[in-house]
Amino acid sequence: MALYSVPTYKRFNIMKNTLFWIGLAVLSLQDLFKKQSPTKKQQQFLETGGTAQAFIAGQKQIYFESQAQALDYAFDDVERKFEIVFPDYIWAEHISYGKYKKYTFDLLTENGNMSRKILVIMIYRLESGTYELTYYVA
Repeated sequence: MALYSVPTYKRFNIMKNTLFWIGLAVLSLQDLFKKQSPTKKQQQFLETGGTAQAFIAGQKQIYFESQAQALDYAFDDVERKFEIVFPDYIWAEHISYGKYKKYTFDLLTENGNMSRKILVIMIYRLESGTYELTYYVA
């Protein structure tokens, strides 16, 4: 169909649609090739010089030299929001290389009542001798 045989108002609509799609394509290409500036969180991370694993984990420390350091770090982080109910005695047994140990603790709410949530801590001992910490409130 030749463009000259189409009525004027339809030619205008065809040209308008064509210009719209060309403009959209140009904007998409500009976004594609535009240099991304780092976000505020990324900029702070780059200034401190942390590792990629720390950035992915929300800048929480994952690896520790001793089991006690790992437990203390988890307790300090969770105690900002909850109060931890510690048993009378915590048996921090030796963890063999390539094995993990799991601890669970009850939590108290802000007003001192028992919460339905618990703290779960898992410590894995790597072959290098360092400890990997994973913890969450469930």
